[in-house]
Amino acid sequence: MKKALVSILFLLVTVNLLAPDSTNKNLWNSISPDSELVSGTDTLRNNPSVLIDPFNLELLSPSSGVQFYKDGIVFLSHSKRNEKMLERHLSFGNIESYYASLKDSVLGRPKPFSPTYSFPFPSEGITFNNDFSIMYYSKISKEDSRVKIYRAKLSPGRNSAGWTMDISPLAFCDNNNYTHPTLSSNGKIMIFSSDMPRSIGGMDLFITRYENGKWTAPQNLGNTVNSTGNELYPFLDSEKNLFFSSDGLQGYGGYDIFTCRFNGTGWEVPLNLSKVINTSKDEVAFTVNRNRKKSAFFTTRKKSGIRGMQLLRISLNKRYYPNDSTSLPAALYSIAITEFDITAQKGSEAERIETERLEAERLEAERLEAERLKAERLEAEKQKARDVVIYKVQFLSSTKSKGQYKISIGGKSYNTYEYFYKGAWRLAIGEFSNLEDAIELRNKCRQSGYNQAFVIAFENNVRSLDLSLFKR
Repeated sequence: MKKALVSILFLLVTVNLLAPDSTNKNLWNSISPDSELVSGTDTLRNNPSVLIDPFNLELLSPSSGVQFYKDGIVFLSHSKRNEKMLERHLSFGNIESYYASLKDSVLGRPKPFSPTYSFPFPSEGITFNNDFSIMYYSKISKEDSRVKIYRAKLSPGRNSAGWTMDISPLAFCDNNNYTHPTLSSNGKIMIFSSDMPRSIGGMDLFITRYENGKWTAPQNLGNTVNSTGNELYPFLDSEKNLFFSSDGLQGYGGYDIFTCRFNGTGWEVPLNLSKVINTSKDEVAFTVNRNRKKSAFFTTRKKSGIRGMQLLRISLNKRYYPNDSTSLPAALYSIAITEFDITAQKGSEAERIETERLEAERLEAERLEAERLKAERLEAEKQKARDVVIYKVQFLSSTKSKGQYKISIGGKSYNTYEYFYKGAWRLAIGEFSNLEDAIELRNKCRQSGYNQAFVIAFENNVRSLDLSLFKR
């Protein structure tokens, strides 16, 4: 059971069991020693429209991020009574959720997020309705040790507000894992990650709607959004635009952050937030301040998900957006669509080059085939011309021309054929295309007293001594 619990925590709520020792560290000024990012207020990635800076808050297991709440953020920290315990020895009961106001990049004095009840659950796994009166959060069920989604209502107290937690999870949570809920601003739509049987990959994003006082049966967002990998950490901004992390869609590293624009009826294809946000590491737990729409948080970590978590804050560059009318989600979408267009152009250029290469290969093949056919035709014509061979039987030669006359051989009359060759006049009879017929006439000539008779060949009307013409 313990092994299964650890496995679930690692995948779903990214438990950081081996995080660095935080003893004697100032919570508000601590950055993970494994961070490879620049410190201070230096912007991490080069883009004029947004600023991305390390945020001086150490992330504690089992959390991987923070969540905006009212005018500040909610995060996990050591409870006072366990402040000096090593984090690798902590369980859910030894850390608590705290809330602190946030002005620019400075946190106010922290106070317990839930004064009346212990709330040691991952901050990136909680979501609120528009007036922060209802909260949904992920925690491990005591019934089957699976992560499920629960609801809590704000209960105004005399001196401070507390939360009243539902005992049972949401009705659609059955024997699977349900985590990272995100609620639309009007509280009517919830998207979460689950490994339900209808999943395309490991963990998929599902949607449920609040109708007639209850949540509808979840529906898979489909293979336009989900991949054969894992989709986690969904977040809906105030316009229902969806942000999430995926290790199955095409990206730059392990988990990359993607955005899907809401078009009024559904979500468009995911766009990678580009190298401005994503790296070869994991980028997870993206969340935007819905009220002001000018800042966001996300976490970068090593692919193992065990060490090296660093919280990062994104804000609009006021020099780039001086009129303050652009929201951060809109700026991020602009970055994503620009990168998409560049990638598409590169893809189109690559396709063009490949098409030209294939066309050149086709033309070259056609040229070679034409040359081959031409060579075959010329050879055939040459062969045809060479095959015009006439065989005759020469029976007499003389220094003087005798002219043409008739002779009788074997009872048959033949017209003589006289030609001059090598200084003498030669007389021949017969005209055959077949060597055997000429040999037969030669034999008859010899029988008739012309003992020196022999077969001669003319190739294209020219006497030929080519021995191959006389092979039988």
